[in-house]
Amino acid sequence: MRLSHRLSHKGTHIAPRRGVFYYRRRLPMPHFGDVTLSLRTRDYKEAVRLSLALDAAFEALCMSTAVSRPDLPDILRAYLKEQLEADRAAHLTAKPGHPVYARSGTFDPLNVTAQDADLDLLTFLQSGYADAIVERDISGVEHIARGIMAERGLEG
Repeated sequence: MRLSHRLSHKGTHIAPRRGVFYYRRRLPMPHFGDVTLSLRTRDYKEAVRLSLALDAAFEALCMSTAVSRPDLPDILRAYLKEQLEADRAAHLTAKPGHPVYARSGTFDPLNVTAQDADLDLLTFLQSGYADAIVERDISGVEHIARGIMAERGLEG
C-alpha cells in the first residue's frame, strides 16, 4: 500500500483487520478500554475520511458532562454508529465528483479535488475540536451532547 505524504499522518485511529479498516479510540478517564467499530471499507482513503468524521463526533461527545457516566462506552458506540450511517447516506445522495461536506465556492475545483476539499474541511473541524478540548470549551458542541443525552433519557 503506497501512502502519499499528505495522508501518512492521518488516520491514527484506524487499523486494518483481515483487509477491512476499523476505527478504535480509547475511552477518556475515568473509563478503561476502548470503542471499536468496523468502518466497512477496504479503501485507506475512505477509512481516513470516515475516521476524521468519527474523531470529530467522538471529541464532541467526550467534551460533554456525560463523560463520567458508567454507560459512556455504549453511548459512544451508538452515537458513532449513527454518525457512520448519516455519513453513508450523505455519500449516497451526493453527486459523483461533488464534495459531500465542503460547500461549492469554498475551494478551487481546478486545483483541489472534491475529496481533498472534504478531507481538508474535516481536518479543520477536527483541529477546532482538539483546540476546544485543550481549552475545555464545550460551547461549540454543547447542543450535540445535550441532544444525545436527551435522546437517552440522561440528565445533563
